[in-house]
Amino acid sequence: EASLIYSPQLLLINLTLCPAADCGLLRERYIQLSNIFKVNVFGYDYSGYGEASGSPSESNTYADIEAAYDWLARKESNRICSDPAKQIILYGQSVGSGPSVFLASSMKRPVCGLILHSPIMSGIRVLMENRGPLCCCDIYPNINRIKRVTCPVLVIHGDRDIEVGFNHGVGMQEAVPKHSKTEPCWIEGGGHNNIVDEFPHEYYPKVQAFLNSLKNTRDTMNTNASASSSNTAEKEMVLSSS
Repeated sequence: EASLIYSPQLLLINLTLCPAADCGLLRERYIQLSNIFKVNVFGYDYSGYGEASGSPSESNTYADIEAAYDWLARKESNRICSDPAKQIILYGQSVGSGPSVFLASSMKRPVCGLILHSPIMSGIRVLMENRGPLCCCDIYPNINRIKRVTCPVLVIHGDRDIEVGFNHGVGMQEAVPKHSKTEPCWIEGGGHNNIVDEFPHEYYPKVQAFLNSLKNTRDTMNTNASASSSNTAEKEMVLSSS
């Protein structure tokens, strides 16, 4: 199942939020984000959650986000997303950081940016610092996959998060490659689920600045591409006339 909210700007945010919340519960939040940031918002339910069919599993969350990306990028969808690498921004919160980092680290489906809201370093690391013999059973190994990400990354985390410790956000920020690293959004006093509602003056400006930076980069790329095309055309005209 998926819900799509349209707004004029071309940037798209693909929300992969915590499994405990489905699209119905998050609908108002989608609308709020769309209106404030002037972006399209695409949300979906994981397999086995909300109205989605199937069964919940780590592998299915990966298949779900790939299916969402492919649907947005397909030509048959009325050109909702004509250039995913310049338009799709992944937004992963809590457990949702797992599928988001998975997709962002894949070279097959390029994205414009990645926002990690209260992310986990990995599943077992939430329960214990030393995974020991359980490392072979770990899920969502974000701390390893983030090193392969090539797009800009914004990490958001509250320093009073008792569900996913603040050290997870710090660890993810430190592991982001230099070329993808941006200034993180550390929320003093922020918990796991209250950042947007209780700390809007810190949250919204930081996310907006990140989105603006992505848009500026996209516009610069378009300008450079246009100039390059124009120069090539002029050279061809000169060669033709000579």
